[in-house]
Amino acid sequence: AHHLFYLRLSDLASRQRFIAEMKAREVQCLFHYQPLHLSQMGARFGYTQGACPVTEQVSEGLVRLPFYTTMTGDEQERVIEAAHAFRA
Repeated sequence: AHHLFYLRLSDLASRQRFIAEMKAREVQCLFHYQPLHLSQMGARFGYTQGACPVTEQVSEGLVRLPFYTTMTGDEQERVIEAAHAFRA
């Protein structure tokens, strides 16, 4: 989908540090992906933590960058510069 722009970091700790550093630079990053097998519906089908370890590991490193149709070029540059400044 072209309305979302994700970065994939190596793990949960890196994602948390990235979000904190971006916030310090006044760039809001979000995380909202939940592996489907860990959702309420997944639980109804009997899935539990550990059922899809690769999906779980990848999901812990996902972070969504700001991206919207009215974003200006200057705003884009600020997000890009802040993301490039991060050192995992």
